[in-house]
Amino acid sequence: MSTTITINEVPVAASRPRVTRFATFYPPKHTEYSNKVKAYLQTLGLTMFTNPISVNITFYIPFPSYSSKAEQSESDGMYGFGKPDIDNLEKMVLDCMNGIAYDDDRLIAKKTTTKQFSKKPRTIVTIKEIPYGTNADKLVQKFIKRRTQAREKKSNKVHI
Repeated sequence: MSTTITINEVPVAASRPRVTRFATFYPPKHTEYSNKVKAYLQTLGLTMFTNPISVNITFYIPFPSYSSKAEQSESDGMYGFGKPDIDNLEKMVLDCMNGIAYDDDRLIAKKTTTKQFSKKPRTIVTIKEIPYGTNADKLVQKFIKRRTQAREKKSNKVHI
């Protein structure tokens, strides 16, 4: 099974939460992008992956503001460099997809990510199920069952 998703938004990197004496929160840009992507993914009606997967992500980022139109036309599709960091871009998209496109991000066994400049910023994500034998399938199902039970047990604890 394979799924390709195109997110037609300017990619936003994950940021660290801000901590104050009274609350912990994410910057507005982070929260807005995350909410938009999650809402979009839910409208797609994706079948959730529950077995090990391979994820291929391509980020098409806007050109830097200092680049000329000639430079932009010459380098459309060229590998992107500089900010935002590719690992933070990855984290944002994978966190948004967690629980919607796949059961848990622990299922990601292989990941390939590319960052390119483009006049049309977007993110393309391809998720493929990794084929394996029936014994591995039983192990994965046991793992998922144990994890679900642990989550339920943790949520049922009463704190006094």
